Amino acid sequence: MCGSIVKRESKQKDKGKPGSFYYIVYPVNGRQKWQTVSAPQGKRFASRGDAESLLAKRINEINGREFLEQQRITFGAFVDLWMKRYAVGPAA
Repeated sequence: MCGSIVKRESKQKDKGKPGSFYYIVYPVNGRQKWQTVSAPQGKRFASRGDAESLLAKRINEINGREFLEQQRITFGAFVDLWMKRYAVGPAA
């Protein structure tokens, strides 16, 4: 399984130089998934090393079948799911 890292320049500046945003791209269920790499605490921009470690983590999760892809649902479906799981609880 392979993935890639994409670098995009930002209009914002960091110490006089343009900053960079990193994205990781990896395959999930036959489709490409793009994820923005978040900057560590105290930094404005993420580094390539941050992107590499996040990509390695995602690939390990996918290979170990631990990765759960987030799905979009409507608010009504979320309310129904929340009511079943948390408000009402399992039937006794």
